[in-house]
Amino acid sequence: MEDIEKLNGYQRVYHELEPFWQEDSEILILGSLPSPKSRETGFYYGHPRNRFWKVLSAAYGENCPEDLNEKKELLKKHKAALWDVIDNCLIKGAADGSIKDPVANDIAGLLRRTSIKRIFTTGTKAYELYTKLVYPKTGIPAVKLPSTSPANCAMSEEELISFYRSKLFYVSPLMKGRPEDESGRTRAEMAVYDFLDKLCIEYDRVDHEAAYTMEACEAVDSLLGIRMCKNLFLCNAQKTSFYLLAMPGEKVFKTKYLSKQINSSRLSFAGEEYMKSFLGLSPGSASVLGLMNDHEHRVRLLIDRDLMNEEWIGCHPCINTSSLKLRMGDLLDKFLPAVGHEYTAVELPWEA
Repeated sequence: MEDIEKLNGYQRVYHELEPFWQEDSEILILGSLPSPKSRETGFYYGHPRNRFWKVLSAAYGENCPEDLNEKKELLKKHKAALWDVIDNCLIKGAADGSIKDPVANDIAGLLRRTSIKRIFTTGTKAYELYTKLVYPKTGIPAVKLPSTSPANCAMSEEELISFYRSKLFYVSPLMKGRPEDESGRTRAEMAVYDFLDKLCIEYDRVDHEAAYTMEACEAVDSLLGIRMCKNLFLCNAQKTSFYLLAMPGEKVFKTKYLSKQINSSRLSFAGEEYMKSFLGLSPGSASVLGLMNDHEHRVRLLIDRDLMNEEWIGCHPCINTSSLKLRMGDLLDKFLPAVGHEYTAVELPWEA
């Protein structure tokens, strides 16, 4: 039978690329089979016209990787693994639609070596093959992503980016209060819940992937039903005065509008070592709740008046893999007095 297929232009192709993964990989993106160009370059989505790397990096709010090392660093940062559904098959050229007699890769075995909980397929054929050959062994349904191949001319690059962003960024259902299961939670995060509960401050919570971009924060805040809040950690030129500015996420920050109001010139973003030392926070986790760790009151809180007029405020519990929704009144009247911090109201323009 296979000899007959060869006469019809088919050949048996074997997967020549190793899966890319780390032990802490949380998502797996599967194609059907490496293209001839990918096999030639030695890594996934190697065709110069394939939009995968542009789309994936933009969906994560990152610059498009220029070389193999940058591609791998992008995947590592976002805990993504890459592989393909098929180990070998009969195929005519590079046309997925011509695939016959497919043999699947041991994807279930890869899952046992990683922390992968979500699986995505790029294109309809990969989705169909995964569902038929692999899903019965993994029990994890795949999320179908549109193909980034140049053959998929039905979707623009902007449409692909929007679709990938909406699917790749995980946000849990809305939950009330602290997590019941504390496994995998940091001490700093649990300390926030302990402190809020002690003050009888009620809050809603969502868990999500690490949010490093405003697009990711917008998706979280949309589920929480609140206006996006931007937290900026600033300092003066001498690095003797430090500020945490909370402002609406839609506003553009310009130092000139703030400096005069707080009598501090030449403001800039403070280094991450100061954020860690004073607030116990890492980059991407800036939050007003970090003031509970500022026992020496080194950081001055600044709140935009437009944000103060909101009934609710969103903030991270000292880690950017969860977000909370609490009343602005509870923040101002309960939390800040309890941590011994006052705040300064500032007025920042919408158009800068």
